[in-house]
This record gives sequence, structure tokens and C-alpha cells, in this order.
Amino acid sequence: MVEIKELNQDQIKVLLTLGDPSEFFRGFHTTAGVRGVPYKKIQEKSGLTLEKVLLSLGWLEATNYVDHDVAIVRKTLDYLGQTNIEVAGQSVLRMFYLTEKGKKILSSLEKAGSE
Repeated sequence: MVEIKELNQDQIKVLLTLGDPSEFFRGFHTTAGVRGVPYKKIQEKSGLTLEKVLLSLGWLEATNYVDHDVAIVRKTLDYLGQTNIEVAGQSVLRMFYLTEKGKKILSSLEKAGSE
């Protein structure tokens, strides 16, 4: 298991962002069966650059602290105010979330921060 001291500050910020449950429900349908936070939300919340977020997510995923699901973003068009037409498969998002191992290290981080 990776010790907390082996995590850099960017990785810790990403873990803390993923540990915030309010981020999971902002702007996404909660019953769609997809869990997680897109990297852009992680970037906004953590204040890190795109490069730092992606590097941190890559390392955290390689060490099994973070995993991802894939979500398809669908566009809904309003056709002359009469009908909503859903256009499928507009884009795909990776939605990152903490694994059980990631939740354990996050609780260790939170305990260390409160001491």
C-alpha cells in the first residue's frame, strides 16, 4: 500500500476533490448508472492545471486508488418548441471515482489533516 507521504500535493488535491460527494451530482443524471466526476470538474474544484490533473489521475488509476466509468453525453434539441429530439452519442466522458483502496487512503488523509 502506498503511504500518504508518497503522494504529492496534486494527487492529494485530486483525491480530496473525488471524496466530495456534492461533485458527483452536479449536472449529471443520478439514476443513469454512471458514477464519477469528469476531469474538467476535478480541474475546476482543485484549481490545478489540466496537465497536473491528468498526470495525477493517471498515477492514481495505475495504483488502483481511482477508476473510471464512461458516460455518453446526449444532446436534446428543441424542434420549433414542439418536441424534444434526443441526438445520441454526441460525446463520451470519462467519469472518475474513488475505489475502495482510494476511499481508505482518503480517510487516512482526512484523519491526518484533523490532527
